[in-house]
Amino acid sequence: MSWYYLQSLKTIGPVELSDLKERIELGHLNAMDLVSKDLGVWCFAFEHQELFHIFESKDFTIKDDRRWVLTKVSPEGGRKQLGPYRQDQVKKMIYMGEIKYSDLAWTEGMLQWYPLSLFEEFNKAEEAHYFKQEVLPTENRETPKPYLVYVPKLPQIEPPPPEADGESLV
Repeated sequence: MSWYYLQSLKTIGPVELSDLKERIELGHLNAMDLVSKDLGVWCFAFEHQELFHIFESKDFTIKDDRRWVLTKVSPEGGRKQLGPYRQDQVKKMIYMGEIKYSDLAWTEGMLQWYPLSLFEEFNKAEEAHYFKQEVLPTENRETPKPYLVYVPKLPQIEPPPPEADGESLV
């Protein structure tokens, strides 16, 4: 049996199942990459029974070991330095409203501070979360079939500043 997968919109293959599994283990293919058996129907990699068990134990979060230092405008004036934080902690702080996209960030290797809004890893319109689910058995299927459900997480919208209330400032 020959396997094929899509990479940069190009069909790669034929490859052996063992090669495909190795690419998944090395992180070169993920659960949402399109894979086909014998150039039949294209499905997400996790939808193939031969591959699902590999993803079952995988963590779907992206690991980033960089530490971020932030500066935030202090109520007393000037800037207050915060951190260092992991990427997921910074995202949570943005979501909770503890820091703003206009606050400055720095990480190792940078020559200067930049607003958080300039960093792709923090400036996404929506965050995706994947949860493993199972479809209950039906008349046509005796055993549950596992699948992933995409649940979008919408960004928190900041309220207008207090000076925006009242008569028009224009």
